[in-house]
Amino acid sequence: MNNQRRHIGRNIREVLNMFRRNIEYAANESGITVVQGRLLHYINVTGKNKEVYQKDIETEFNIRRSSASEMLQKLENKGLIVRLADPKDKRVKKIILTNRGEKLENTVFSQVCNYEKELVKDIPEEKIDIFLEVLDSIKNNLEKI
Repeated sequence: MNNQRRHIGRNIREVLNMFRRNIEYAANESGITVVQGRLLHYINVTGKNKEVYQKDIETEFNIRRSSASEMLQKLENKGLIVRLADPKDKRVKKIILTNRGEKLENTVFSQVCNYEKELVKDIPEEKIDIFLEVLDSIKNNLEKI
């Protein structure tokens, strides 16, 4: 076996860079960053089942209050979200996607889904299952280090 293929970390980094580059291109074409796309997706999906507040975003993305506030401000400036005061506690703001934000999120999410289909095109399902099992094992090993 080629010694180059045995460098797992290097291969993971190369694949991640290629993946990230393509996802960034799709997001940038839509006028947002990848992180903004992930945030819009979280608000869209989570907002269907419960109200979304800044604290939820801080927890989900493991970020500080100031970082979450800055990210939300940028989305609000682009007209993709609105922050509404909670009637019970005016200090807390409910975060809602605007129609424009929902359309954009749906478009970007669709592009990402299509991209992921292309990633696994012509790869048998059994190999994908094995690959995901190996990735889980690698993640578990990394958590133990």
